[in-house]
Amino acid sequence: MKLISLNIWKGKLQEQLFRFLKREADSTDIFCFQEVINVIGTSSEMPDLFSDIAKLLPGFQGFFEVAQDENNGIAEGLAMFIKRTEKIDEEGDFFAYRTRNAMTDNDGRTLGKNLQFVQFPKSGKEYTIINFHGLWTGEGRDDTEERISQSQKLKEFLNVISGAKIICGDFNLSLNTKSMAIIDENMKNLIREYGITSTRNRFFPYPDKFADYIIISKDVEVNDFRVLQDEVSDHLALLLDFD
Repeated sequence: MKLISLNIWKGKLQEQLFRFLKREADSTDIFCFQEVINVIGTSSEMPDLFSDIAKLLPGFQGFFEVAQDENNGIAEGLAMFIKRTEKIDEEGDFFAYRTRNAMTDNDGRTLGKNLQFVQFPKSGKEYTIINFHGLWTGEGRDDTEERISQSQKLKEFLNVISGAKIICGDFNLSLNTKSMAIIDENMKNLIREYGITSTRNRFFPYPDKFADYIIISKDVEVNDFRVLQDEVSDHLALLLDFD
């Protein structure tokens, strides 16, 4: 199977993003997106990204999990699109930082952080895919008490589910932090294992080039792992081909 994970930057490069998705759709089984906007009302000038992407990917079943929707008809959250040929056993989310609609005064540091998951069978194996957008503080990607707690809640979830596990997304964490080590325990961090030096591009002109990760359980077989260089966001997409 092939999975692509990408923070889509709320569609700021929408034309380039949509071309990229059209190109990759035939060969991809799962898309995991962060910073997805879903417009509930009709008065917003924001792009209705979830609905627009769903139209671009008619062969996929789309799932949207909301972090914040008390925002003048604009909902922000996580989205997965999975080929309709896959039978989904369970889909949902849980919060690792604060709660739904926790943001105050439009301050992203107070935005609740949920993790989206799907579970499905494939070739005799049960898979859990977790789509994660980690806490942003506006002050780098080092450890904080909130980030350590966030990682512990994610790890608690991992410890109670069986089968193959894949965590992907924009973690907003530096590679060598305690927060990352908690998630990495008994898992494989593909950014580390493949010696990746950056998951950002020229639209992010700052020194910290790590934000995006794919971490897998040891029973996931990697056929290919790459950072794609297409400029469709201020993040680069991660591609995992796996069994």
